[in-house]
Amino acid sequence: SEMCIRDRQWIVRLSNAFKAKCQTISIPPAPCVTRLLTRAMTGRDSLTRVRLRKMNLGDKDVVALAHALRDDILVRSLDLGHNMIGDEGALALADMLQANCSVTKLNLSHNSIGFTGGEGLILSLIHISEPTRLLSISYAVFCLKKKNNRYHLTKQNNIMRTESL
Repeated sequence: SEMCIRDRQWIVRLSNAFKAKCQTISIPPAPCVTRLLTRAMTGRDSLTRVRLRKMNLGDKDVVALAHALRDDILVRSLDLGHNMIGDEGALALADMLQANCSVTKLNLSHNSIGFTGGEGLILSLIHISEPTRLLSISYAVFCLKKKNNRYHLTKQNNIMRTESL
């Protein structure tokens, strides 16, 4: 069908953007992301919900993925929990959220995001101008580390709040 062809074109575009950014920043493409994109191109997996939990993804991997997702229209949910994402990766995702209007769920729990990355994510969520999208980003959860304290930051129903853990 026409929709399948269009989806495939988006997946090819996403794959090419990911590989090009990896080459630009001199890292090999993360095998889990390459495998996911290959499976999506063959129709075995959908890219609506991307689950890359516990894949040992670091900042550079996420920088490449975020770059590729800037113009994507397929991915709605992005689960990057339990990886090694720090501030650099979080800031790349914050930048991606500004440009990408299709991602409505983001899980960054159990990563190494510090205060700078967390602040960048908060600011990107606050500056998203579409009210309906603000309501639908109901699960952006990550931990902020500032000195020896840990904070749990959640955004639900347009309200950002921190709780001490």
